[in-house]
Amino acid sequence: MSTLVFTGRVWKFGDLINTDLIMPSKAFRLPKNEQHTLCFEAVRPEFAREVKAGDIVVAGENFGMGSSRPIGDVMRGAGIVAVIAESINGLAMRTCVNSSLPAINCAGVSALFNDGDVCCVDFLSGKIDNLTSGKSLQTHPLAPLLAEIVAAGGVVPMLLKEMKAAGVVRGVVMAMAVTRQKENETDDAPWGFRAGRADALQAVGADDSNVGERRLQCVG
Repeated sequence: MSTLVFTGRVWKFGDLINTDLIMPSKAFRLPKNEQHTLCFEAVRPEFAREVKAGDIVVAGENFGMGSSRPIGDVMRGAGIVAVIAESINGLAMRTCVNSSLPAINCAGVSALFNDGDVCCVDFLSGKIDNLTSGKSLQTHPLAPLLAEIVAAGGVVPMLLKEMKAAGVVRGVVMAMAVTRQKENETDDAPWGFRAGRADALQAVGADDSNVGERRLQCVG
């Protein structure tokens, strides 16, 4: 597995930053590649204008509380490469990791950083350094399975790769792709997975002419 070490400028947030604050409802009316322009609009209006690729979010308690909005996709779209918080809501953690945005809990991280400090975080060792102040903290590393998902580019790319390697029938992947395509066409769709039909088919080397030729098989 490649290293999961990131160095970037800190955007610091307080406690109880919910998913509505990270991604407001009106963002769903925008094309997916523009939704990040409203990220953190209510609490940091300057965020979308000033955030740079490689920046890092540091937050307080219960970051990402609320619904299962695609906050990982939105923060990644804005350029954020890592999230560190005193505590991260469980659903938010899964949403970030599924989108290949590494996120980790670290007690004391709020006191370690000021807004604009430079952070270096190693998700495989759990070491967090403030390169501005020279201070550090040690936390638990990202769980191996979660690190694997992040390194693979997200949960969908990882699963599709594993399915292809295992010889899972293309019809299963086709069904997944069609489901996601329909989800993307509705305003109230589940937001956990975002692979399009063409991407899913390409990932397993299939196309419309040969999908579903084989019957469903169980893979042990």
